[in-house]
Parts: sequence; C-alpha cells; structure tokens
Amino acid sequence: MTASQLPDIWTKAESRYPRHVVRIGKARAILEAHLADPRAKIILARWLGGEIRFVVRSQSNERGAYDVDGQGCTCPDWEKSGHRCKHWIAVSTLRALIGA
Repeated sequence: MTASQLPDIWTKAESRYPRHVVRIGKARAILEAHLADPRAKIILARWLGGEIRFVVRSQSNERGAYDVDGQGCTCPDWEKSGHRCKHWIAVSTLRALIGA
C-alpha cells in the first residue's frame, strides 16, 4: 500500500463499517497528522518482546499516550467497549502502509 492509496482505504472502511464512520474519521486524522509531520511523535514504533508495538499520543490528554498492538489498545474506549478504537485503526492502517 502507498500513501496515495489511503483515500481509497478510508472510503472502503467507511462503506464496510457504516456505524464506525466517526471513529474511522478520527483515525484518519491521527494518521494524516502523523504522516504530515513524523517528528511530532504522534505515533511511535518500538521493538518490545520480539514484536513491534506502537504508542499513539492522546488527543485529549497532552501527557497521555496509549499502547497499541495487534491485539488491542490501552485507551479507555477500547477497554470499555472492546471495539476497535481510533488509535488501533490508525496503527493498523499505518502497519499496512509500511508493510509491518
């Protein structure tokens, strides 16, 4: 996947999951902000225990951040609902983009 394919990915996701359009839109904003300025450290990747794990900076808490991996996210939305949160969607899309 390339960055030019991202608009198509978002459109497909919104069509497939119409109940999650708002969450997908927020994930898109996170990822686009990260891609526009990776030095802003919105999404950080780290190698831990033999796998890549990601840290996504909180949008609502200036000092907060959430750990994201293939199994979930440490944010309150994920923990409360068990649904894919905006952080997890953004990281999953980034992983597809970079082939990780």
